[in-house]
Parts: sequence; C-alpha cells; structure tokens
Amino acid sequence: MSAFPKSPYVPEKRLRLALIGGESSPFRAFLAGLGVETIVLPPIGTDHPAVKNHADLSVFHAGCGVFFCSEAAADTVRSLRPQAVHVVPVGAAYPEDCALNLAFLGEDVFGAGEGSASLPWLFLQKKGVRRHSVRQGYANCSVCPVGRKAMITDDPSIFAAAKAAGLDALLICKGDVRLPGHDYGFIGGASAMIGPRELVFFGDLSTHRDCEQMISFLAAHRCDYHALPGVPLTDIGGIVPVK
Repeated sequence: MSAFPKSPYVPEKRLRLALIGGESSPFRAFLAGLGVETIVLPPIGTDHPAVKNHADLSVFHAGCGVFFCSEAAADTVRSLRPQAVHVVPVGAAYPEDCALNLAFLGEDVFGAGEGSASLPWLFLQKKGVRRHSVRQGYANCSVCPVGRKAMITDDPSIFAAAKAAGLDALLICKGDVRLPGHDYGFIGGASAMIGPRELVFFGDLSTHRDCEQMISFLAAHRCDYHALPGVPLTDIGGIVPVK
C-alpha cells in the first residue's frame, strides 16, 4: 500500500508531512506543534510577488504519490520519492498562474475551464473523479474542505457548482483574510485539512465576520479545528499534503 494518501486534501489518516511556501512563519511552527512536518518550496515566477511563495500555485498532489508541479518545484517534489512527477508549465499571470490550483475533495475536483492544466484534469477523470468547471481560476485558494462532501468557500461560482453536485457548502464573505500586497486573501489559502475530521486555520478564526457560521458548519460535520489566536487569519497558499 502506498504511503501517500489517496485523497491528500481530505486525508484518510493524520497528515505527517506537507509542502509549504516560504515566508510561512509562524505557521510552520504551528503545524510542527500539531505533528505535521513541513518542507519549504522554492518561489515561483509570477507577476504577483505576494503569491510567489504559495504552495498551491506550484504543486498539486493528485493522490497516491502522483504529483503535478511547476519547474521550480520539481527537484523538491522528486526528493519525496513519489510514484510520478509531471512538470506542468505555470505562467506568471492570471489565468496561466492557476494551472495547478485545483480544489480536490477526493470524489470531486473544481477548477477553471480556462487556465487549469489539462494533465491533472485528465488523470483525475480516469480515476473516476467528477470534474466541475467554475469561473474562479484560484479554485483551491477559494475552498476550505470540510470532508469529502462538504466545503466552505468564499466564491459564488464554486458554491453553486458544489450545491449542484450534491455537496454541502457554506458560502462566506470575502474580505477578512489577510494577503500582504492585496486587499484580501482567500479562505482556502488560510486553511488545510490535516486529518479526516481535523482542520487548521492559519490565524485567528474569530477575526472573520462569518466565524460563528463556520464554527457551526464544522460542528455539523463533526470536524475539529485548530487556530492561532491573536494572529490575523492569513492566506499563505495553504499546504500541499504529502503523507
């Protein structure tokens, strides 16, 4: 059996290792305290300096050790001894910079019809994963999974697609997630699942205006969460679960 999870972004077992972008302190220490070791990815070439260290723009784990990644991340990903590494061109500007930014919940994957790389789409479709095209190119940035059939999102097109697919979804407001250099960041980049019913938020969840709705949604799905009190809820580009 592969040491890599089948559904990395909604892992079957407690996560032990993940890829993360640089400039991610104190969040690496936060994850280490929860038992998750992190490996820092090199920056990618982008027209937006604020996201050059966002892991979810550089690497996508399709499950069982099959990785799709930018050229910048290739050596780091190969060092993990994965089953396969596919290098995909990642552009410097939108929508080409979101080629690997897919929201993958295990049985469903969401991404932009324009901008998303075709290789991971085709790979997942062959595995029987349902494909949902949305208007939002930064799909993974915009989705906080709460299990294989539930999500929190701040994007209306993803919310509509999730509901149409039979998933339970909570639509929250944009604007209360910090992303240096921009007016705001995204909830998916400020969160990650590290276990089947365990979620982390990169910062203080209480700073978001929809905090109570999110807590109620998590409780309804029996999902525990960890947060960092006193630290602004921050879009760090999430993490890429490894194993």
